[in-house]
Amino acid sequence: MSFYYQPQGRSPNFPLAQDSLILRFLVEPAHDSITPTDTTHVPDLWMKVWSSIGMSLDTFKFYNQDKYFVQAIIPITDTMRFFKKTFRFQFYNYVSFAAPPENSWQTNCDQWSIDNVYLNINRNMHDTILPEIRFLDRAPSMLRNYESMPYPQYTASPDQEMADSVTVIFSKPGFRYQKLPL
Repeated sequence: MSFYYQPQGRSPNFPLAQDSLILRFLVEPAHDSITPTDTTHVPDLWMKVWSSIGMSLDTFKFYNQDKYFVQAIIPITDTMRFFKKTFRFQFYNYVSFAAPPENSWQTNCDQWSIDNVYLNINRNMHDTILPEIRFLDRAPSMLRNYESMPYPQYTASPDQEMADSVTVIFSKPGFRYQKLPL
């Protein structure tokens, strides 16, 4: 299993050193234990398999040769425990809340960005290139003359407002640029 991660992203508030991002694998799904006299609910049992401590994006880049995202590769080798239909994984994080004088900062904070989660068989530590198409630029407007327009204006004559083609720049093994018709 592999994924790319970074702390902070575009948030002004970065995860502190005591904060962390954690990857957990499900060991045992939740179930009910039934006896003749009682029923007990047993919650999911998770196992921590990877973690990263919090830091600013600038510090993260400094420690990782100026990379904004770093790839983590997690081998899954315990076939008895994880190679089954009930396999699940979970990204989990711990955050720091602001002190009481700054209660307004107790919001969606200490963010992490996770991208390109890839799980497959027969992978190894050198399997770092993913077989995918990647868009290299922002998607162009599908309108002929504008980036956006009010819906009533568009519906008055949609055939006159739509572009007949757009240029989409993407990367794929074997070729670099492709113009796609609408």
